[in-house]
Order: sequence, then C-alpha cells, then structure tokens
Amino acid sequence: MMNDPRVYMNLSAPPFPYAQKDWESFFPIVQKSCSDALTEWNDIEESKKEAVKAGREEMKRWMSALPINCLREIDLETDEQRFIGNLGIRKAEFLDVKDKEERKRLQEENKSRKAGDPLVQWEVGCESP
Repeated sequence: MMNDPRVYMNLSAPPFPYAQKDWESFFPIVQKSCSDALTEWNDIEESKKEAVKAGREEMKRWMSALPINCLREIDLETDEQRFIGNLGIRKAEFLDVKDKEERKRLQEENKSRKAGDPLVQWEVGCESP
C-alpha cells in the first residue's frame, strides 16, 4: 500500500518507493510505542485497583498514547491476520510549520506538557521514523 500513489501522495514522511527494509526499520518504532503505551495503561489500571483497595477515590489519569494502533484484516474462516496499516493519536509535531526553529520550539513546548493538559495539541497520524 505504501507504493500506491493514492497513499504515498498523501503522506509526508515515508520513503518512496517503500521497500521491505523500510518496513523493517519502521516496525520497531511502532512496536515500542504500543508497548510503552500498554505499560502506561497497565500502570494506570494497577493504581486504580490500589485506590479501590485503600478506599480512596480514583484519580483521573490520562494516557499519553494509544496502546493499540494497528489496523488489521482478519479472515474469519482461517483466523489469519493481515496488517493493513497503523493509525494513532499523538502530540502534534507541527510538520506544517516551515520554519525549522519555530517547529522545534513548538514541538518541545508541546512535548513538555503532560497528557490531560488542555493546552496539548494532538494530531491523528502514525509514528514517523
């Protein structure tokens, strides 16, 4: 799909043509992001359980990433799965800001904000290498 002009013409980061080596260098990034988010999810769930045990009111917690962001097609007869792509919600990277200094300033400012801060700017997309 990454070599289909209907896809790659609408993306800003992936190389074209997209080769197997590109996928092999990209997948660990996606895998780490999901793994880190799943660890965060489990930590939140554990703190909720501890709060309930202690009779404390649960604190509202915000996730900083999605633990699951892969799109798959599943054959219902064979249960075989095929990766279609990935989609996530992440802190904005301001790729549309042309001035590199300003983009970097905005990225650092946005990344320093904690999840749940109403000033965080988010974007829909996927991890970039």
